[in-house]
Amino acid sequence: MGDSIGPGSVLDTPGPKPKGVRTRSGTVTAAAAPSKVSKLTLRDQEKHIDNLKKENFSIKLRVHFLEDQLARMAPDQMDAALKQNINLKIEVQQRGMEIKKLKKLVLSLEHELERVQRGA
Repeated sequence: MGDSIGPGSVLDTPGPKPKGVRTRSGTVTAAAAPSKVSKLTLRDQEKHIDNLKKENFSIKLRVHFLEDQLARMAPDQMDAALKQNINLKIEVQQRGMEIKKLKKLVLSLEHELERVQRGA
């Protein structure tokens, strides 16, 4: 909600569009000097504020439920997740070292092959 930029998003503030510009709907407004300040009516400002309040409330509600879910997780589950994370990081490091060792071996074998082919 409000994550994308488009009609109805937080960044899509209501108000008059500059003249002579193609709008999102594809229509072209009449050519005239564009206004430098976007003037919103009081009603448009109130609608925008209401939309922001609704979005703020939904975000607060989501945070509350996520914090509640995190608090309900058993400590042993969190410890297991941390241990698994550590084990995976160790495995990634080991695989990286193994890849480096194998690359060196491949390079040395290529050089040896070139040397043998020149000698033959």
